[in-house]
Amino acid sequence: MSEYVELSDAEKLQLLQEHSFQAPFPTLGQKNWCLHCEKEFDGYSARVWKGGDGSLWLECGTPGCDGSPIDWAPYPWWDPDHPLTRKHEAEVGRQTREY
Repeated sequence: MSEYVELSDAEKLQLLQEHSFQAPFPTLGQKNWCLHCEKEFDGYSARVWKGGDGSLWLECGTPGCDGSPIDWAPYPWWDPDHPLTRKHEAEVGRQTREY
C-alpha cells in the first residue's frame, strides 16, 4: 500500500534534484513539462508518495497525472510547434553552427 506524504521544502527539493535527471529543479519554483499529461508543473506541485517498503516516489504535479521523473522535460519536445520547443531548437542550431 502507498500513501502521499508531505515533505519539507528542502527535503522535496533534494528528492527532485536526485531523481529528475532530465528536468532540472534548481528551485521548487522551476517549471518543467510532463510527457504523460503534456502540462507544465513546478516542484511545489509535484507529489511524493511512500511505497510499502518506505521508499519515496515522485509524481507529476498535475492533478490526475501519474507521470514520473523519466517523463519530465524542461520543454515540451514532443510538440514541435510549441514556442519553447522552437526556442530550444533555435538555440541548439545556433550552438551547432558556432563549431
